[in-house]
Amino acid sequence: MPEGFKAGSASVDITPRRWVPGIYMAGFDPGRRATGLLDTLEAGALYLADGRSEMLLVTVDAIGLMKPVVDQIRDEIQDALGRKLPILISSTHTHAGPDTLGLWGWAPVGHVPLRSGMDQDYMAFLVHTVARAGLNAVAMAVPAGLKMASLDVPADWVRNDRKGGIVDRAAVAVAVLDETARYKALLVNFSAHPETLWEHNTLISADYPAAFRRRVRDRKKGVPLFFSGDLGGMLTPNCPEDADLEQRRAFVQKFGRSIADLAMRTLVRAETITEPPPLRVIGAPMVVPVENTRFKLARHMGILERDFPLGGVSTEAWVAGIEGLFTMVSCPGELVPELGVQVRKWAGPGPVLLMGLCCDELGYILDEHQFRSQEYAYEQSMSCGPDLTRRYMDKVQWLIDLYKKDTG
Repeated sequence: MPEGFKAGSASVDITPRRWVPGIYMAGFDPGRRATGLLDTLEAGALYLADGRSEMLLVTVDAIGLMKPVVDQIRDEIQDALGRKLPILISSTHTHAGPDTLGLWGWAPVGHVPLRSGMDQDYMAFLVHTVARAGLNAVAMAVPAGLKMASLDVPADWVRNDRKGGIVDRAAVAVAVLDETARYKALLVNFSAHPETLWEHNTLISADYPAAFRRRVRDRKKGVPLFFSGDLGGMLTPNCPEDADLEQRRAFVQKFGRSIADLAMRTLVRAETITEPPPLRVIGAPMVVPVENTRFKLARHMGILERDFPLGGVSTEAWVAGIEGLFTMVSCPGELVPELGVQVRKWAGPGPVLLMGLCCDELGYILDEHQFRSQEYAYEQSMSCGPDLTRRYMDKVQWLIDLYKKDTG
């Protein structure tokens, strides 16, 4: 007979203390080096199992992790466990962490780096430490129940900096409780670029997810887990554009606390499911052509450390969930909210966690109009191309249909 529902959670510190000052920072212009530490970077993991199926969700304070790095983390976890299991690894997309893609290294002139900004020693540390978070979460698994809530995000919290662009205000909170009703973990899926500290900041930070985590810990609600959603093109916290660095730091603290407070306040009213329905996890690979000449040049120069066999890259998409409670859909990049809303409609009814920058970082995933619009010129320059959108949306729709068929 299958065992009952179990869950385990853990977090680890991935702050690059040995590499500061000096490590290249991701986001904005290349060549920005860290001069100090503002707050801790973390990786958090949540293990779910129902006796028949299992999965591991991991969130990492990074601008993004490409699939080869994700696979290194998976291999270390699976080798230690001695078995295969679905492992979904997402990046929060902080713009104040180390360069984990290579795109923000030495640039003597302009906005084009001539060398990768990745520090290989830090990346080796990152892979091993994130894997430890996953292994710890599996080891901590205990009989558990769940609470689930859709969050009513105020309209003025997030803005879209692209003319005519929409804001996807859908957000979801999940609480994991042990048999004594104590919180073991609190997960939030929310969509806005963690870039509030902006371009002149040179202190390592997780941006507002760090303040979210501090608030959850202060309230003793277990391991805090933050997953970014469909934040592409260009969702950002509604911090005043003329705010100076000190004002931005204050905004970050308030914003992160507000997200945590909203989640905890909403979950109080949610029913505790002491015997959750079955867990379902399905995934599929896909090959995406790299149509972006900028990416091809970066690969040729050794800035992007990823092969493009036959002009494309192999990536993946996932659909998972707890039957009747929520559905989870992964995205290997920065999905624009216009497409995110469509994915949520396909995956609904019910709460949908849209896990952005999950298992890969292929840049922006734009809709057909945005690929033709000058308003989205930057996003176009940081995207594999229109075929990524078509293949991702087709694959996700197919997976969602299959998932719904399997869950009956």
